[in-house]
Amino acid sequence: MCHALAVERRTVGLRCPHLELHGTLLPRLPVVLLGSQGPSRSGP
Repeated sequence: MCHALAVERRTVGLRCPHLELHGTLLPRLPVVLLGSQGPSRSGP
């Protein structure tokens, strides 16, 4: 998750404040991670 945040921060740049990034990415990150690794992990 940390790595994804770092990548997103690099892509977005330092234009958005830290708080805004957390408020926008935090809730979305887990959803994206679950959607990508959800089915794979749920299988086994």
